[in-house]
Amino acid sequence: MEVEILNTSQGQAVYVNASSVELEAEGKTAEGYSTIKITLIVQNQTHDFSGFLLQGGHRVLLPEDASHLMIHALCNNQEITLSIGIYSTILIPNNFIKHYQSL
Repeated sequence: MEVEILNTSQGQAVYVNASSVELEAEGKTAEGYSTIKITLIVQNQTHDFSGFLLQGGHRVLLPEDASHLMIHALCNNQEITLSIGIYSTILIPNNFIKHYQSL
């Protein structure tokens, strides 16, 4: 998995890209958007969110509260376990602040 942080005219967006296996939607919003469960574990605390699965099934848009938690933890030099579908990875904050400030 790859985490991508983008600054747009509408604010900041955090995406997670899955490389090989297509993710499967676990639900739908009232507006018809496909959703998938996202789990972030920070300092032994588990946080579950519902992300938006984008067309093609390889890209997930994190909701704003999950994005804030992820960025805050990485800025505070905390590792994060990120799980989406069959994928799970550990995000290590090496030089995160330096890269984040350059966005």
